Amino acid sequence: MLRIITLYCITLTAIGHLAALPFNWEPKGEEPGFTVDIPAQWAQASRARDKVANVHFEKKDRTGRVAIEVRAYSSDSADLETLVLQLRSRLAVKYDRVFLLKRKELGFRKGIEKQVWSARVGKKVYILTTAFVVSDDKVLQLVCVSPKNRQKEYEYVFDNALLSFDFSDGSGSGGGAASEAAAEPAAAPAPAAPAPAAPAVPGVKVTAPAVATPAAPAATKPPKIEF
Repeated sequence: MLRIITLYCITLTAIGHLAALPFNWEPKGEEPGFTVDIPAQWAQASRARDKVANVHFEKKDRTGRVAIEVRAYSSDSADLETLVLQLRSRLAVKYDRVFLLKRKELGFRKGIEKQVWSARVGKKVYILTTAFVVSDDKVLQLVCVSPKNRQKEYEYVFDNALLSFDFSDGSGSGGGAASEAAAEPAAAPAPAAPAPAAPAVPGVKVTAPAVATPAAPAATKPPKIEF
């Protein structure tokens, strides 16, 4: 019985870490707004300045850094080859060695290419999955980071982020399942039937039941992130 309860608790914990919630970035200046699905338990830190927004989401993992990084900015050139070269330069500053392993279009989202990199910091090797969403002169850059030996474990989380990643106004290319679902008009919910009134009892005062106020979520300390 104890083993069943333990497995049940582990399952609930895993579901809590995998359950994705939409995150919406409201522009603080001239950077574009964006939306992306992130696991509910991941910590978040952000910085916006010089028309660029950097928003990072991280999960504690004993084997190394696990993160989803978003960079939203405006650029004079939205050419993919130029963007990939610029990204390589930024990655070379953060990692000791960076190698581009492959590039291919997303099978579940047309018009969006993903790049897979191998990056080394000391003796640790990471796999980076990156992608760009472009609209006119606005660029969204996504970087998903995990230790090489944990890549398969986080693949579902990263694919979900790639699928949902877009400008807040949906102006990005591709669209994906999330955009298609948003395009469908939502059915109006049926009006609830009024509850029957309780019969009056002489001499008995009837009071309305108290409504419980939901507890405020506990504040989480954001991770220490180097942008």
